Amino acid sequence: MKIGIFIQSNLNTGGEFYNSINFVNKIKKTKNKNILIFTNNKKTYYDLKKYNIKSKIVKYSLVDNLIFKVFNYINLIDIIPYVSSFEKKIINEKIDLLIFTSVYRKLSFLKKINFAFIILDLAHIYYKDFPELNSKESQLREKIIRKNIIKAKIIFVEDLSVKNILQKNYGYNKKIICINKYENAPFLTKKNNHKKIKTFKNFLFYPSSFWQHKNHTLIIKTLHKLKMNKIIFNAVFVGADKGYKSDLLKLTSNLKISNQIQFFDRLDDHRIIELYKRCDAVLYPSFFGPANLPVAESWKFNKALIYPSIYKDYINKAAITFNNNSINSLSKALATLKNKTLTTKIIKRGRQELKKIKLDNLNQIKAAISAVEKIYY
Repeated sequence: MKIGIFIQSNLNTGGEFYNSINFVNKIKKTKNKNILIFTNNKKTYYDLKKYNIKSKIVKYSLVDNLIFKVFNYINLIDIIPYVSSFEKKIINEKIDLLIFTSVYRKLSFLKKINFAFIILDLAHIYYKDFPELNSKESQLREKIIRKNIIKAKIIFVEDLSVKNILQKNYGYNKKIICINKYENAPFLTKKNNHKKIKTFKNFLFYPSSFWQHKNHTLIIKTLHKLKMNKIIFNAVFVGADKGYKSDLLKLTSNLKISNQIQFFDRLDDHRIIELYKRCDAVLYPSFFGPANLPVAESWKFNKALIYPSIYKDYINKAAITFNNNSINSLSKALATLKNKTLTTKIIKRGRQELKKIKLDNLNQIKAAISAVEKIYY
């Protein structure tokens, strides 16, 4: 079976892009040699090239885009027989299954090619109050999932809990659902020629874009409370600004702890690696989960992970857990870092969990592709 993998994300999207690279590498390990990688933009093409992944740029024509826009607007895109130039190019490559590494907005435009796609999270079902989930983009994503989930030959999800949500909320239980958990990012291995980052000697590391749902405010307020009790923790935040960074900077300033928190925009791989190696622990209070890329990365770099207790099943005792709605709970979790016996045990457990995830992912993907071959080919 010849497999195509379509990637539209790039380095600026962070976790989604790294997850796509991991997925490509995992497919290659299934010993399936008939693999082609596609993208629709030059940015992704060159970013993939940095990770030694060759891809082909395949775009929709102006006519394709016009037809899609008109018929999608009047909700007739599913029934028109028109086959786009994009799909014809994929068919000409003799692709049997085209896998999208994210929810692609033009899935409904596919008429002949068999496809599958990855759903990275379904947090929008339970968290409706965050502005980023009330956007047109978020609503469109939900619409695309509902319209195309039945047509997909495989759905890839991050965890068993997401699979259960998929079956409960979308009635999706007749097709193949493959669990493919987050692994650590495939960081660039070229020598780092950058100067060492000037930061704290001891710090908590939170690598995440500045969205409201990422819950940076809990860290800021917790550090302020601890400071009032003469307990000092420092933190380093790294990520792309999604419109919320200025609010965080203002809060930090108002609470007079600007000297305890360092903000960085998105950094290159080498600097991220440096911060992972130098930090005391990885702290991740995000409301969205259960999977997040820094979980596996903390385990890879042998760092204690501090993670929300609502996702305790996912991290399988490989983290210090806390209530991510509670300053007191996070304060207690930070105090636990002094217990070296416990942190050593957690770090060891994390290494074991990451090893297991990588093996399980490979076996799950092999089984899913094999099942598709038996059913459709």
